[in-house]
Amino acid sequence: MGFLKEYIDDENIELPNLGLTNSTTILNEINLSPVETEDVLKSLTVHKAVLHDGNLTPYVISFHRNRTDEHSLRNEDNLWIMNAANVVSPFGMVSGGVLDRCHWMYPFCTSWTLTYFTVKKSLVLVALSYGALTQFGFSIAYGPPVQKASKWIPKRPALAVGFIVCGVGGGALVFNQLITAYFNPNNLTPDVKTSDGQKYFTDKEVLDRVPTLFLILAAVYAVCQSIGISALTKPLQEPAVTE
Repeated sequence: MGFLKEYIDDENIELPNLGLTNSTTILNEINLSPVETEDVLKSLTVHKAVLHDGNLTPYVISFHRNRTDEHSLRNEDNLWIMNAANVVSPFGMVSGGVLDRCHWMYPFCTSWTLTYFTVKKSLVLVALSYGALTQFGFSIAYGPPVQKASKWIPKRPALAVGFIVCGVGGGALVFNQLITAYFNPNNLTPDVKTSDGQKYFTDKEVLDRVPTLFLILAAVYAVCQSIGISALTKPLQEPAVTE
């Protein structure tokens, strides 16, 4: 936290009046013990990101146009994937509170493995596997880590939740770079432009990597979630609730 304090003081940043006198007091207020920090990081491991659809789906659409019978697909057709995800998201959130934690990773990691096969067939199947099933698995694993972390830091539950949710955006920051580095290491631009201004990839090496990426991500996510799930624990003593 020291670098943040120095930055606040050096830049003369005016902080809102929250009853705290200066940056040192604020940082002291949010200072976490080693045990609290450890549990937040454990929960954060489960909350790696899936917010890379905008980076991944253009390659998927290009793959379908060139390697399947769906030659008329357009880039905006990837909305079917997002729509399928939005439909199942509420059901996943509810199910997350019912299923045991060891079951969280199964739908999510299975969806990526299935997409290795469905991406070779049709966009509808991809919407079901990568869109619906992935989002269902992600939604299942969304709530429980937040609940666990907030129990470890009962005096700062909002801070605990904020750190965990950071895993969504922070994971996207990392995985988007890895996806691009794998798909398109030479930073090639789409090499086909249609009459309506749409651009697509036809490069053989780029398209060959599309199915295998889903297997790679399935393995990476399985490792991340296994570590996070096995490390999540309840506090030894539940915080007392005052009436």
